[in-house]
Amino acid sequence: MTNFDDQETDGPGTAETETGARARLSAAYDSTREKLGQVYHDATETSAATIQAAREKVDAAYATARDKASSAGQTALDGIQNNPLTVVAGGIAVGALIGALLPRTAREDQVLGAVGERLRAGAKDAAEAAKVAGIAKLGELGISEDAAKEKLASLLSSAKEAAASAGTAAGDAVKAARSNG
Repeated sequence: MTNFDDQETDGPGTAETETGARARLSAAYDSTREKLGQVYHDATETSAATIQAAREKVDAAYATARDKASSAGQTALDGIQNNPLTVVAGGIAVGALIGALLPRTAREDQVLGAVGERLRAGAKDAAEAAKVAGIAKLGELGISEDAAKEKLASLLSSAKEAAASAGTAAGDAVKAARSNG
């Protein structure tokens, strides 16, 4: 067994060996430090490039969404301007549907009393006036009442199909979420 404490360390060349070891250790330290600095620099550049690319993608997606929303709004506006009577007829139909779905209640009669009767009569008169004006405008434009009814029926049918499709999709999404949860 060797006891290193008993060995001599002051022999010739010991100082040179120690100096050489220190030089090699210093060189290794400097090399490692330089490599770590380069890795840090490369990581910083890569991160900056990745962040910039993500920003550009977000900006492009936002611009696309904004353009599509603007285009959809313009299309809707064009449709309204090109077919104002369809919009009026649709509004009347929706109003009539809402009115039909909201029944009179005893509480309404109790609270509103005569005022409620006047409101209902006024709403009925307004709906009748809108109907008469709409029919008159259709006549001015050379559109028959039957053609307008057909267009409205088509519009309502399309709206019904869209609502059914949306309802089905929503139901499917809920079922999928429940099965995944």
